[in-house]
Amino acid sequence: MLWAAAGCHLFEPRASEAPAPSADPVPEPAPVVLPRLEDAGTETPAVARSEEPEPGVVQGGGPTRGTLPKAAVEKEMQRALPAFRDCYERALAQKPDLRGKLFLHFVVAPDGSVPYAAPYDEATNLDDEAVIECVLAELSKLVFPPPSGGRALVNYPLEFAPPNAR
Repeated sequence: MLWAAAGCHLFEPRASEAPAPSADPVPEPAPVVLPRLEDAGTETPAVARSEEPEPGVVQGGGPTRGTLPKAAVEKEMQRALPAFRDCYERALAQKPDLRGKLFLHFVVAPDGSVPYAAPYDEATNLDDEAVIECVLAELSKLVFPPPSGGRALVNYPLEFAPPNAR
């Protein structure tokens, strides 16, 4: 149930009722000071230095997003195509009409390894979990050139079709 208090006088004191005086005045919340762009690389603000930070927004140390040239991705993926094809052909022996697209979403770590890979479900229509798992396992073995600037996120489409359907 949703209640709206806008325009409602339930939470306001009536004109005849004065608010009770408080013995201790309510302190104003301390302002949160964030570093300016010009101050990047200098000491962090006092909010981040204290042992128990005050509520507010502080800059985190999350991972950075790097870049990897398309040519480098394409080169490694072309090398892996025979292994991907083997995954598909094993399933094709049992399902001769198996075909579909597998859109891969993966991360290339700063050292070039692939610590995470998954199918992009909304765009994948390859209906064989064994093929998908095999391709992901082969993908995790690849080593790409190190991305510049941190980890790189990659989306890569693969299409599988029986040899006679091409």
